[in-house]
Amino acid sequence: MDNKDANILLISDEDYEYEVLKDAGYKNVKRFTSMLRSYEYFKDEERRSEILDKFDIVLFGSSAIGYRDCGKYRNDCLQYVLENDIPYLSFFSSSYEDKLFYISKPNITSMGVEKERFISILSDVINDECELKGESIELPEITIQEKIIPQRREDVKVLFLGIYIDEEKVEEFFKNEGFTNYTYRRANNFSLDRNIAEFPKYDLVIVDDGFNGAISLFLKDYHDYQKDKDNNTFIGIYKVGNTNLRENTVWGYTTENPEFEKKIKYSSIGSDHEALIQSLKCVLKMYAEYNPNLSGDEYPSEEELNEQYEADYQKLVDEKNRIDKKFMNVREIYNRLFDCRAFLKKGVKIPRVEGLKIDILQDGMSMAFMVGAREAVRVTFKDEDFRRDNDGKIFFYLEYLNSNGKMKTAERHVVSCSYVYPDITDITDEEAKKIDVLTTRITNLLAPKIREINTALAKREKEEREKRNRNHRRPQNKKYMI
Repeated sequence: MDNKDANILLISDEDYEYEVLKDAGYKNVKRFTSMLRSYEYFKDEERRSEILDKFDIVLFGSSAIGYRDCGKYRNDCLQYVLENDIPYLSFFSSSYEDKLFYISKPNITSMGVEKERFISILSDVINDECELKGESIELPEITIQEKIIPQRREDVKVLFLGIYIDEEKVEEFFKNEGFTNYTYRRANNFSLDRNIAEFPKYDLVIVDDGFNGAISLFLKDYHDYQKDKDNNTFIGIYKVGNTNLRENTVWGYTTENPEFEKKIKYSSIGSDHEALIQSLKCVLKMYAEYNPNLSGDEYPSEEELNEQYEADYQKLVDEKNRIDKKFMNVREIYNRLFDCRAFLKKGVKIPRVEGLKIDILQDGMSMAFMVGAREAVRVTFKDEDFRRDNDGKIFFYLEYLNSNGKMKTAERHVVSCSYVYPDITDITDEEAKKIDVLTTRITNLLAPKIREINTALAKREKEEREKRNRNHRRPQNKKYMI
């Protein structure tokens, strides 16, 4: 009997592998596209003895579920084959344009072989190991069942597979949204292996992006597996950014169509939980678009989410600029006082400016804005605070005239523009305005005089340095001893 008449069972989710066998002339190739279906079919012992034993060889080809962390389905199918003493060949084909076959049994081809070599190896295995049985085999046809699409949110069977999240808050979210038929399972390293066959039992499955690559490959298997089931499954996968300014992505897949993919990419500002909840809303919006019985109009679109981000980001920038201005105003006062202290050490008089009073103290520095002969605003820095200064913080004492015309008692304040302490600035906007009045007077009147003095000092120091250098280079008269 010609080996092209061999009864071959191919378990593969790749159409290409089936086409290669048919193009090579093999006439009796039966195929399970779904590893789950083959597992479910042959786990029945009576069915195995009636059907499986009629095959001459079993080919374990490409299968996402068979190889990605879910080996139990493939391993059980392989065990059925071994129990019935049926020759088998194990391989997978690459997904590149120039497809190669990687064979792990009967021999290992780690570098991959072209389809001609693969067919040659298959032919050798059939010739050497198979006694062709000539049986007539018919696998039962798959009867496509009418799908039941949930009519209400409470009818939707939801599975959420999550890790490192607040389980109670997520469950509260789904129930508040009307999805009360809800199941939560904590994800771990074994989640796919333990739950992969459970996904088709749900209408909506939501997982984090750690499973994205695998699940998107499982869709061919699920598509075939659910043909005779009464539902399709919509799978939502979310990825939440890990910084305060987050880049988030949500994918949507359906087992009804393996080629279907919907994607929402949006930015957000906020906590991990806030980003998670918003991503779950994106999944529900996708599912509502897929299920015509439900409405998801209350959930924002991708464009609306990104518009909201732009508005939130601008608010953040405005707030940061507002805090930075407070910090820079106080820093300007400190820097100019520091200049004045340096002048005193060099024996230079502090410049006089109308409307400003400068005091260099033993333990600090102080400057006041004057209205006539009266102080209106005073800012004081103590040296002991600056010995503790770190990470962009400035400590200071603020006094100012209150509404009763009395000077408010000095209180210790702090400003910061550091990302380490984003919320540490504790002066009010009203207090900041009083400091701004003082800073404006310094910038307009004191700072120019300080620059003039510094320029003059620099010129004098340069002249003195050049004079010392000339004196050092001047030749000395030599003295000779007779």
